[in-house]
Amino acid sequence: MSRRPFRNPAVRGLLFTLAAAIILFCELMAPPVTGVADNGDFGKLLGRHGLGSGQDFNYAASTYFFGDQYRYHSGFHSSELLLIAPALAINRAVSPHGSFDIRVMGAIHASLFLLAVFLAATALESAWIPAMALLLYGDFMYAGYFHSFYMDTPAYLFTLWSAVFYVRAVRWRRAGDSLALLLSMLLAVTSKPQYAMLGPWFALLFWTGRRILCAGRNGVAAASVVALLAASWVSYRFLAPESYRADGPFTVIFSQIVPNSPDPDRALKELGLDASYRRWSGMNAFSRGTPFNDPAFGPQFLAHTSYRKIGSYYARHPAQAWSALHASLNETGRFVSEAGNFDSAAGQPPGAQYRSFQLASSLKRRLFYHHGDLLFCYFAGLSLGVAALLLWNRRHLPEGAVPGGVVLAALAMTTLIVSSLADVFEQVRHQLVSLAVFDMLLLVFLWLVAHSRRLRVPAPMAFLAAATVSFAIALYFRPAPPLPGEFDHFDWSLTSFAFWNLVAVTLIWSLLRPRNGRSPAFYVLPGAVCASLAGGFFFFFPTPVTAGQYDDADRRVSFLGDWTRGLQFPAAANHSLTYSETPGDGFRLVFRGSQVAWVHTKALNRGIAEVSVDGAPRGDVDLYSPTTVWQNQVVFTAPEGKHTFEVKILDKKNPRSSGGYVDVDALIVR
Repeated sequence: MSRRPFRNPAVRGLLFTLAAAIILFCELMAPPVTGVADNGDFGKLLGRHGLGSGQDFNYAASTYFFGDQYRYHSGFHSSELLLIAPALAINRAVSPHGSFDIRVMGAIHASLFLLAVFLAATALESAWIPAMALLLYGDFMYAGYFHSFYMDTPAYLFTLWSAVFYVRAVRWRRAGDSLALLLSMLLAVTSKPQYAMLGPWFALLFWTGRRILCAGRNGVAAASVVALLAASWVSYRFLAPESYRADGPFTVIFSQIVPNSPDPDRALKELGLDASYRRWSGMNAFSRGTPFNDPAFGPQFLAHTSYRKIGSYYARHPAQAWSALHASLNETGRFVSEAGNFDSAAGQPPGAQYRSFQLASSLKRRLFYHHGDLLFCYFAGLSLGVAALLLWNRRHLPEGAVPGGVVLAALAMTTLIVSSLADVFEQVRHQLVSLAVFDMLLLVFLWLVAHSRRLRVPAPMAFLAAATVSFAIALYFRPAPPLPGEFDHFDWSLTSFAFWNLVAVTLIWSLLRPRNGRSPAFYVLPGAVCASLAGGFFFFFPTPVTAGQYDDADRRVSFLGDWTRGLQFPAAANHSLTYSETPGDGFRLVFRGSQVAWVHTKALNRGIAEVSVDGAPRGDVDLYSPTTVWQNQVVFTAPEGKHTFEVKILDKKNPRSSGGYVDVDALIVR
């Protein structure tokens, strides 16, 4: 064996696979068993087997039971069924007592992931790319879905397989890798109707890379393209029952478009509907009182409107499209599903979240949660950066790298935008594939930066580039100033600022080379330091907001902790609330004025929060009420001037309350 085992592909593959297996075992198999709770979708595939758990969205069941009460045929089909079949067969051998252990399904999913790790590690020449991939994809934000029956899981796994086999095909040009690539793509496309949009991009990749993937045989490439496009059409048209096809458009129109339109009747008309449909504004397809109990409603509804008309509407109203995209990305920035991760027998409270093995997702959540604009800029910049670096270095890259990278970037942006606008709820799960693809782009980007040709520019330009980027970052990250004893919360704002500065300076350092031959650090680092010192002014002297109403989604409202934004509240301002029940979570607003009103909801499941202005306690606010009171206001006054208003959730509640939730609907400054 070589003295340097990482230079031996087989040994490197085995070491990384072993490391991945240990991580997955600690995350999923070691007690208490974790997973992602069922939101009601599991029955779409398990109903035909009469399998269910009886547990709700708050708990991730580890044991499922066979019974007639769970048996029904949903009409859904998915490549996940190909994985459920062997899982059931294995379970009969290991669990003969009429129950199903979710760890069997997890082992099937994990085996596919581990095989992808081994194949990728043996195909890549350097060890740092597999190590980075393991950090990203070993995170619980992905691994948690292995203990589930969501159709997004096979889409994610087979998309990973597609990337791995494409890399292997580019490197070795073996027919076996090309065939495995085609099968992986077909399985990803047929995992769920929503992923039918992957088919055209996969087909384009197969055609543009036909010299590598098909040895230049146009007939084979054309047959592969036809197969992928046909699979895409079959997936969209036949893998879900006819009655389900109206759910998505209905939810988008009545929970996203109509409630936020300045002229709802006109919006309905543009979507092919009349004003009588307005009575469902604020509802989704699963709300009480919707007309879906009538089997004839779905076909009638689709006879008037469709996703095509929704797309045309957004094209004519880009401001509304951006607003909807921004709201969805605010939630995507959570990166981890808000569903419960523990079985009810684990002794955890309802909806309890698993917190270990989330280094990558935790950092991303700190940077992007409730910052949809920043998340979009990151995704778009990553896509454009990869495309630009591929074109810049195209003469020095292996054949197939440029079309592969460009298609990957285009696929990532397409899935991101379509999923954001067409799937209103559960954005993290619906964006699972797009998030995985963007992590692939990040790996590609880092590899390209490490191997890129350098630009030779005048030294002042290197200094100016670093200073400009650092100052722009300082302008963006200007949080509320820290209160006495509050630097632990403030640290994450500083971390965000430092992180993006580090990224920017590293990229500039890597890509620029001053013409006089000096080290880039001689110019880039001083430029970044100067701009950072100037930008630091905005940390401790942020620009306060003035008189006006600031919605819960406004970036100037700073949230501390894990808050969730819901868009399904028609009685709330702008139909949204941001809420949490975790003690210690809070929010703050820096304002200039003499009065601030906290707009919130009082309800049966509300807790108690502590309010302070400029660090001085202003008392506790009990949000409990036996009846729901929307847009309730509590007003706090202060001398005219600049102030910091802060609310923090306490670990106590009214004895009659069923929960400890605290929310913010809006803040009004006078």
